[in-house]
Amino acid sequence: MGALRFGPFLLDADRRRLERDGVEIPLQPKVFDTLCYFVGSPGRVITRDELLSQLWPDTYVGEAALTRCVKEIRRALGDQSKAPRFVSTIPSVGYRFEEDVEPLVDVNQPRSVRLIAVLPFRPLSDDERDPSLELGMADTLITRLSGLRDLVVRPLATVRRFTDLDQDPLEAGLELGVEAVVDGSLQRQDQRIRVSVRVLRCNDGQALFTEQYDEPFRDVFGVQDAVCRKITSALSVELDQVEAARIVKHDTDDIRAYREFLRGRLGLGRFVPDDAQRSIEHFEKALELDPRYAQAHACIAEANIVVAWQGFEAPSYYAKARQSARQALEIDPNLGSAWSCLATVTWEHEWNWDEADRMFRRAAELEPNVVDVWGRYSALCAFTGRADEAVELGRRAVEVDRTSLMAVAWLAQALHMAGRSEEAVAVGESVVAKLPDAPFALFILGISCAHLGRYEEAIDYLEQAAATERPDFLGVLAHVYVRAGKTEEAAALEASLREQTAGDGAAPIGLAMIHAARGDADLFFQSMERAFDQRGLHAVLIAREPLLEPLRQDPRATTLIRRLGLPG
Repeated sequence: MGALRFGPFLLDADRRRLERDGVEIPLQPKVFDTLCYFVGSPGRVITRDELLSQLWPDTYVGEAALTRCVKEIRRALGDQSKAPRFVSTIPSVGYRFEEDVEPLVDVNQPRSVRLIAVLPFRPLSDDERDPSLELGMADTLITRLSGLRDLVVRPLATVRRFTDLDQDPLEAGLELGVEAVVDGSLQRQDQRIRVSVRVLRCNDGQALFTEQYDEPFRDVFGVQDAVCRKITSALSVELDQVEAARIVKHDTDDIRAYREFLRGRLGLGRFVPDDAQRSIEHFEKALELDPRYAQAHACIAEANIVVAWQGFEAPSYYAKARQSARQALEIDPNLGSAWSCLATVTWEHEWNWDEADRMFRRAAELEPNVVDVWGRYSALCAFTGRADEAVELGRRAVEVDRTSLMAVAWLAQALHMAGRSEEAVAVGESVVAKLPDAPFALFILGISCAHLGRYEEAIDYLEQAAATERPDFLGVLAHVYVRAGKTEEAAALEASLREQTAGDGAAPIGLAMIHAARGDADLFFQSMERAFDQRGLHAVLIAREPLLEPLRQDPRATTLIRRLGLPG
């Protein structure tokens, strides 16, 4: 049956997967089988007897079981029995699938591989573990290969969990939804490194190439060069002159600087402020050894942005991020990650919307298959009122990596900011189903449920997100406490936020959200004036956040929004 598309949905029968906008919609096995049967015969009336005999050939079940399956299909597709788009009921007869179905290319047909994952390299035994080197080898290959037009590579954040010594690479590949995996092992002994690498095609397990290297550790860069050439050759990737140079480009030739860089990268990918601050120390040590290490400058910019999102002393961290991104681009003007960081600072802190847009476009041109570029670009569009474009860019992030929970969370944010909170909840739930402690997704779920008036659900999600102690997360939680009539909880959280915001460096958004819920416009606008004085991301909420819509009718809101200088 292969893969079929109908409306906004993709049904892959071979992988038993239903998706909408790249987000998986889980179905029970028999419900999935029923949907496949419908989709396999669009426009044809299928009797209940035919469905029962085909779907339960060896078991007697009543029509109630079939009715339940159809009900679950309609729920998954967002269909209505009284006004169906997909599955209509033919009274006293059966059902008919109404939507046109488009077959897609069979993924099992021989063709060049375009979608790959580089798994963390593994040691031969547990007592030889070196996490920074294991992840670092994968990260270096991912970085070099990600800029190729004809190859999509899963990011480190997506593959970093596959570190078990007994991990089956083909199972990992299927879970990641890729066509091939790069699987490797390494052993460092004295001053030498032994590396084994193979590329496996996921649909049949065929090894497209296998190679072993035994070199002095100082020559690890040469090993990486050779592996990159082998991968692109084995996958039949055609490289232009620029790309051929890129895959063997060394960001540093200093092995000690490289080791410090890898230690920093190990803590950066989790978006945890404390980890990000510790990672900066390693990147700075790398720069002491090699001041022209552009990637290290770019990662310092990234780490400072992560800390700025926490809210405290955000202006100083944004300033550091801008300086580091600029230093990276002075060394390497074609470093997409540095352009993305610079664009983030330019809109979140400096409110230079058009310039940030130009920078994101440049980052996307240089690294079209990197999730973060599209996700952050989506956020810019969401906050500047380009709602449809924000959703499309969020979907593009998901298309680049359908297994990236951060990409899906960015899509959920775009939907929420567009006022499509029901859809935002559905998308956000798909994230927390796989990663229950994902703070950003929990926050988007909570704020979307609050917009829908589902306060108990909102509180459940926001209490989990607020464990990060981000002032915006705490403020929205307190806002919902007020709306839900939980005055004692709101007062306790308000006292905590007042203690946090006693200094000039703390973000005032938390208290602003409480004042908004209570309808105290004067205190709300006082807090927002402080947010504007800090030129922070949170100030932009006055223009776009759905929960603040009632306050946008106040003339003071109009004045503040003009100060933002939003386009259009």
